[in-house]
Amino acid sequence: MAYSTNIKQLLDCEAEAQAIINEAKQYRLAKLKQVKKDVAEEVAAYKISLNKKNSSASDALNVEELNAIAEKEVEEEIKSIKEILKSEKADLVVQNVIIGVVSPVSDIHVNAQK
Repeated sequence: MAYSTNIKQLLDCEAEAQAIINEAKQYRLAKLKQVKKDVAEEVAAYKISLNKKNSSASDALNVEELNAIAEKEVEEEIKSIKEILKSEKADLVVQNVIIGVVSPVSDIHVNAQK
């Protein structure tokens, strides 16, 4: 009789061990599914960032064109300022700048909020 109880205990322990193993397998499968999902999300995010970098590279060409246009406009402004300084108005411009610096007007601007 002692043998049958020992055998029964052994079978119970074996069933319990099998249940633990099955639970561990299910846990492992769940973790693998979660990892695959996370990796897929990271890959998608990485692809989006690569697309942004590629599009920003094409935008860089547009930026270069815009910089060239801006430099051209600045050079035109500089030329017009140099022409004003060469003309008779130069003394008047310098005088107005000096007056503006030395005695600033403390009036509130028309567009200022009250």
